[in-house]
Amino acid sequence: MKYGPGKYEGCGNYSLVAQHLSESTDEEIGSVDDLGWYGRYASKIKGHGPFYAVVSENGQGFVDVQYFDTEQELDAFWLNIKSDYEDYWEL
Repeated sequence: MKYGPGKYEGCGNYSLVAQHLSESTDEEIGSVDDLGWYGRYASKIKGHGPFYAVVSENGQGFVDVQYFDTEQELDAFWLNIKSDYEDYWEL
């Protein structure tokens, strides 16, 4: 019997989550104790083409993945995350 959402509920690509847990990111920021942890990936998964994604994990351990079609979209999203953290730490 399932009582609620699981840690990876709604996370469509478990291979990226597995990579997140076993390898380092291109760049990372934050902590699950703050606004959440974020890892930036611009890489390849064996047997697949390049992918661009940000993996995040919140304080309750829930993991989410945001995918992007281009590295430029990834970079723009990453800059927003960095800006949010800069604003957070200025308070």
